[in-house]
Amino acid sequence: MEGESTFRNLVNRVHLDDLGDLRGSLAVIEARREFPFPIERVFYEFGCPAEATRANHANLQARFGFVCVAGSCTVDLDDGHSRQSTRLSSPFDLLVVDKMVWKVLRDFTPDCVLLVLSDRPYDPADHIRSYDDFIAWLRFGED
Repeated sequence: MEGESTFRNLVNRVHLDDLGDLRGSLAVIEARREFPFPIERVFYEFGCPAEATRANHANLQARFGFVCVAGSCTVDLDDGHSRQSTRLSSPFDLLVVDKMVWKVLRDFTPDCVLLVLSDRPYDPADHIRSYDDFIAWLRFGED
């Protein structure tokens, strides 16, 4: 994924090998390999209307991996200095996003199933849900 130098350490796109055979395709994600962190939580999003947006937040500590196992969606990313969008449309594309990156998921196809990995259990206190608060955190830390 092309982008500003600030994103190079915060976002990484990993191509997953197709380990399948005549019986079908197989993609593998292992903690500390393709997903470079321990996996503490796995969830998936599906049935999202095309006009819906999801995420709309940053995380203080949690890091994520996103892979569209079916269909496609767009992921908008913002590190407070630069923004970029990427389309996920292959079950062999893993997008790894570090903490403190604003994320918006959008433009879901009707068949989209987005698998999400995280290195932390869900914690509402880990979420920054206001973009203005996110920018303040980046500039000043917690007040």
